[in-house]
Amino acid sequence: MKEALAEFTLRTFRFPEDYQAVYDLWSRAGPGIQLRKSDEPEEIAKKLQRDPDLFLVAEAEGRIIGAVMGGFDGRRGLIYHLAVDPAFRRRGIGSTLMAELERRLVAKGCLRAYLLVTEENQETMAFYRRLGVGDHAHGDYGEDFGGGAMRVAILTVSDRAYRGEREDLSGPALAEAVRAHGWEVAQTAVLPDELGLLRDTLAAWADGGAYDIILTTGGTGFAPRDVTPEATLAVVEKQAPGLAEAMRAASLQVTPHAMLSRAVAGIRGRTLIVNLPGSPKAAVENLAVIAPVLPHAVQLLREAPEAEAGHHHHHHHQPKGGRP
Repeated sequence: MKEALAEFTLRTFRFPEDYQAVYDLWSRAGPGIQLRKSDEPEEIAKKLQRDPDLFLVAEAEGRIIGAVMGGFDGRRGLIYHLAVDPAFRRRGIGSTLMAELERRLVAKGCLRAYLLVTEENQETMAFYRRLGVGDHAHGDYGEDFGGGAMRVAILTVSDRAYRGEREDLSGPALAEAVRAHGWEVAQTAVLPDELGLLRDTLAAWADGGAYDIILTTGGTGFAPRDVTPEATLAVVEKQAPGLAEAMRAASLQVTPHAMLSRAVAGIRGRTLIVNLPGSPKAAVENLAVIAPVLPHAVQLLREAPEAEAGHHHHHHHQPKGGRP
């Protein structure tokens, strides 16, 4: 078996020179790949601008014998058009392509990938099941990398919402935004602006190890009772000022009042704690600013070596089936 594996090399797809060969491969691959308008050269070129390193080919005897295409929108990965030349199947080419694409997705902070498989494509379904991919309805296959979806806890900090004098709108708005990103809302609570209580709750939530991220909303301004940043600073072991700076920078484009935000972010154990503003709209907008980096942040906190590999660009991983 070892011999067969050494016969091919993996590399990143080169446009336009590889296009025709890969298109021909897709055409020959069988019913599993239905070529559409999205597979025409100009559409592929657009995809490559977004994800230049997520389109891989396998080469043997000087020609392309396998290919797989991936995409990542900052939330979830997509894997499609995995094809291996019929003459070269059952040699580990497909699984090697998949393993390398997965490695590249994980390095970008992708924790979940979806594979698009048509119902009639039973052979492909069996192949993906062997790779440990779970079945979702209508042939939409999902696979978790690195411990599953991100678990997020949301803490609304407001005296009036706590006393029931006004409805908590920020917590539910944030919960909806978190779910829209494909992450799990694992806990929500409403607390008053009490330093000791906030501090103890944040510490207990982080130390319990059940949440990757704790988002607070409220209590970050100049009002005398605004103590959320102080409670956060009392419990974090390391600060993550870049997150707060990025949110303030984005908010300043909208209003000069962003200068009055005292929000902080930091790490306790393996949990990231981020302060968001109290208004539902601002909380959701600020979350959107930092959302693209959160999967990678969580990956690093979970101590996944793959994330480190993507983080230090000098580290090069040679895939199993490749030759330097």
